[in-house]
Amino acid sequence: EAAACRFAKASTVDGGAVLDIGCGTGFVGAALSRHGMAALVGVDPSREMLVRCRTKGVYTQLHAAKVDELDGMAGLPAAAAIAVGVFTHGHAPLAHLPHAARAVQPGGVLGVVLREDIAASEAFPAALASMSARYTGRVPVGRFDGQTLDLHTWHRI
Repeated sequence: EAAACRFAKASTVDGGAVLDIGCGTGFVGAALSRHGMAALVGVDPSREMLVRCRTKGVYTQLHAAKVDELDGMAGLPAAAAIAVGVFTHGHAPLAHLPHAARAVQPGGVLGVVLREDIAASEAFPAALASMSARYTGRVPVGRFDGQTLDLHTWHRI
């Protein structure tokens, strides 16, 4: 909920689509909806998760895709995008972060929640170097498994 609130405050979408990367069960989308974001598009590699996500009733579109399959997806780039629990151990590698950035239109905001150990890894600056986006900072949004979770944001160039 904290990540969705902070992201909604940082994003000006003017009715444009907001991409929920790794939408899973729709928890983040439901929170974004409560914070005024309406044109939600969910993407998740698991069709089973998309079935569960659909029950939230907040998404205008749902697509089965991995992060590295976002390039060229119909309806993109979005006005903004958020990824919570995606770039972590056992999920998408940080090397796929530039795909997430390209899914956002120029001037839009990308928000990614990362564990502090992931953000401190050598892979993070390498991913940043290949993004067409300006890093605008991070804010803490919670804790998980003994790690601080931060919402990192970028403005797409």
